[in-house]
Amino acid sequence: MESTPRPYPRFDPQASQKIVLRPKQKIAFDLLQQGKNVVANFEMGYGKTFLALQLAQQMKDKGKKFIMGVPLKAVASQMYDEFSKYFHVLIVSGDHVENKPRILDNCYEGYIMTYEMMLQYLIKERQRKILYESIGAFIIDEVHIMASGRRGATIESNLMLARHYYPNLQILLLSATIQNNRAFALHFQCELVQTSPDERPVKLVKKIIGRPQYSRSEEEYAHIAEEVKEVINKHTQKSKQFPGMLVFCNSRLLSKTLSQELTDHFPHIEAKYHNASLTQKRRKAIEEDFTSQKINVICCTPTLAMGINLPSAICILTSVRRRSGLINEKIMLDSNEIIQMAGRAGRPGQKGNLVTKIGDRVQEYGISYTMCEYPDYDDIKLMINTPVSISSQIPAHIKWVLLTWVVSGITNTEELELFYRTIFCDIPDLTLYTKEFQWLVTKKFLAVDSFSQIIAGHKARMTAFFGIRCETTQHFYFIREALKQDYWAGKIKTLHPATLFCLLLACEEFTDNVRASGKIDRASIATANNFCDSPHLYRILGSNNFQTSRNEGVKKGFSISFDEYLQQRYLESEKLAESSKITFQKYDAGDKIQIHMITARLLLAASAILGSSWIFGKILTQLKEGMKASMACFDADVIDLMKAPQVGPRTAILLAEAGISSRKQLKACNPHTVRSQIRKIVHHKNERIKFLVHQFPGRRDPWKLPVEKTLEKIRRHALDSKFPSPSNIRKQRQQKTRKAANSLLAHIKNT
Repeated sequence: MESTPRPYPRFDPQASQKIVLRPKQKIAFDLLQQGKNVVANFEMGYGKTFLALQLAQQMKDKGKKFIMGVPLKAVASQMYDEFSKYFHVLIVSGDHVENKPRILDNCYEGYIMTYEMMLQYLIKERQRKILYESIGAFIIDEVHIMASGRRGATIESNLMLARHYYPNLQILLLSATIQNNRAFALHFQCELVQTSPDERPVKLVKKIIGRPQYSRSEEEYAHIAEEVKEVINKHTQKSKQFPGMLVFCNSRLLSKTLSQELTDHFPHIEAKYHNASLTQKRRKAIEEDFTSQKINVICCTPTLAMGINLPSAICILTSVRRRSGLINEKIMLDSNEIIQMAGRAGRPGQKGNLVTKIGDRVQEYGISYTMCEYPDYDDIKLMINTPVSISSQIPAHIKWVLLTWVVSGITNTEELELFYRTIFCDIPDLTLYTKEFQWLVTKKFLAVDSFSQIIAGHKARMTAFFGIRCETTQHFYFIREALKQDYWAGKIKTLHPATLFCLLLACEEFTDNVRASGKIDRASIATANNFCDSPHLYRILGSNNFQTSRNEGVKKGFSISFDEYLQQRYLESEKLAESSKITFQKYDAGDKIQIHMITARLLLAASAILGSSWIFGKILTQLKEGMKASMACFDADVIDLMKAPQVGPRTAILLAEAGISSRKQLKACNPHTVRSQIRKIVHHKNERIKFLVHQFPGRRDPWKLPVEKTLEKIRRHALDSKFPSPSNIRKQRQQKTRKAANSLLAHIKNT
């Protein structure tokens, strides 16, 4: 990514002969040039991104910058590719965290970031003042997501805070599915420009396919595969290339399996899967191949419908329910998600659209197939043509939202209440506001002085910055106090990281996302019990039915989070007794990624909130560092060794099992001796793998013996890591303090 600007061409579609603006685009362009705020409720494929590019060019001409919020990392990457043709932009998302320190540089003409990242820079006062000083335009893409839970509250808070602190910002809100668009535009003081379904550039034909309910997933998958094959056979034309097709699957596992089956079954089709288990680079390559028609079919998850522009003539929704192996449920999609997925079919300016003759005129069209179970048929028939009405999600998440507002700088009680009254709903519930505000004061998140000024403490700031629930923060403090009492009462002297993991994450924010039931989950709980002190968990958390199910959920989460590490260190090396079992986990790769993200965020928040100076603070820091590693791990020796240059998870495990428990020991070791010890360990592990693969069929990579030169290189650079040890950091701070004190004393003597 470029760090210095280069000459960029000017974005001016009106001067280009290749681009013909549509009527509603011209209206929106004129309003933007007049400095008006605009809500563009355009049909899919009508050209909403053109408006964002036009507004960005206007800001550039005025010497101002723009900031754009998008729902997903993948959408941010696609928008970056589009905007970087004309502007020097910076992308800040989960795939580009390395850009966060550069966001306050003055050389960029615009910023593209996810909604959550955008809110972070609005509530941090010092960074907000530096960043927004030169911002002239505030753009939100896919603003209809404001109707969806926590993300909806995030989008609305972004809009409210941006307008509060910078009332002269020009706002552009983009969406294709807002039912109550007039009320929405009026509330946010914007001009509404909307299209009718008849103005869609490429007509869309929507079809619904009913199917029976299946009790077994294998039967359901077989039916889905047959229906998809039937659609492909129907649209295959021998004289022409098969048109582009998106197949939306309700799980990452289904997308992978179905893509392989379609490729094997149809010789004229190249199908690939696209989901969060792939790297960002791989996902982008698949998108480019699909756009250039090198591949015909993408089997993907519903997130691909959230703003990513892929030209397809046919879309198939294999299910209207999203499958989650974490909570063992199928969750019904809302109408906006279904409309967004169906609307991916038929995009203007592409070669593969379907065509039909109307008299002498040839008309392009796209077609979508929505598969649903027979009991859902009538509901889907209504939902597929009726977008969700947007309403404020702030009341459902009011505690956290109030903290973000106060931390951002709204610190007067009257001002805060007036600000709450401006949320997007008919009549804000002031009784709810008063009740939840008093709760925050009672629990010491906030304090109010005699001048009605609100003071946000450490708890409030950390809860707002990390975006966690207030109840989760309270749970962290409860666990810390309970462990302190047990320690001083002599009930506990040491604590395994797994036990601390289960204690801290036995909060509703985690267990709402992970629920245990069924055979696979029982095996996960059995695995976790090898490491967790269950009696200690029940003593602190309680033993009623609710807490029992919560404990089982958090143990399942532990087992999934550390699955790969447990398999490599404890199963293959037989560190556990033969009576203990670690089974192969059969969870979807996407579920593992999702649980890893939740776990890492909560442990990072717990570490920041509780600190490292309490009794078991070092173990919490160890857990946090382990989750940040390329493979989630919890053993102190492996975590420390992985901080050395050129030491990956597998090498760290081998070194630890060879008796090297720290970088200091690694520095003093003899590479020749270490290699001979590792040779025996590798042989034993590979023999164990052969036995396990024979019992449990599946692919497992064999262990390799490190070269002696590599071990020597690792040994030489073991303590040259960019991660200094806590003792070294402490010494550096003490030296700086002494130096500052000595210079101050010298200055006093001289004066």
